[in-house]
Amino acid sequence: MTVYVVLIEDRHSDVGVEIFLDASRAIEYAENIALEYSSYPDDIEVVKSEGRLYHAIYAGDSDAVTVISKEVHE
Repeated sequence: MTVYVVLIEDRHSDVGVEIFLDASRAIEYAENIALEYSSYPDDIEVVKSEGRLYHAIYAGDSDAVTVISKEVHE
């Protein structure tokens, strides 16, 4: 089974982790987090990279939200 993991890395708090069974719902959640946490929504930078379904930097150089897929093993 594949799960979709949303990682919220904000320098003002501990790393947050949310798990979804649907990729599109995970990405939508991550997009909303980036908008909610950003002081300047126009400055959100979505970065394409291998291994990530979604990655957005929403403040400075380090505050970001990422979506990855992982296989759950029995």
